[in-house]
Amino acid sequence: MTDIYKLDYAFISNSKRYENFGDKLLHRKKDTKVIITSNITPIDNGADYILNYAKLINEKSLVPDNSMSMLLDFFVKIKIKDIAFAGFDGFSAQNKNNYYEDSAILSKESEDIKLFNETITRQLKTYSKKLKINFITDSVYLQKREKVEV
Repeated sequence: MTDIYKLDYAFISNSKRYENFGDKLLHRKKDTKVIITSNITPIDNGADYILNYAKLINEKSLVPDNSMSMLLDFFVKIKIKDIAFAGFDGFSAQNKNNYYEDSAILSKESEDIKLFNETITRQLKTYSKKLKINFITDSVYLQKREKVEV
């Protein structure tokens, strides 16, 4: 999590990620709404919204609990039509390049990173038929998608 961008919402679906960023989120509470999934236990009123984890995962996917896919699924369900993402830049074979801060590194060494990125790209193509997806930051998932300047 960075202070470079103003965050309207922060979505976290991984308990380790929530533990890593929980304090930062609490300090941004007045400016940023925190959305977590039900598999996470919130600390000190550290969540504005809690979404049902089981209803958002895609068990047919190679990456059933990818946070971007889960959030896109939620947006489609609540009929959001236009979104902009920051920080969904894709994965690199060099694990340290996958995260803004070293404390955010989660072990996914055994996964085939190329296949992971391809799976997410296919999911994005599917979701893009239902809503407009923009990226504020660079992403391997862009593929001729519009980059939004802030």
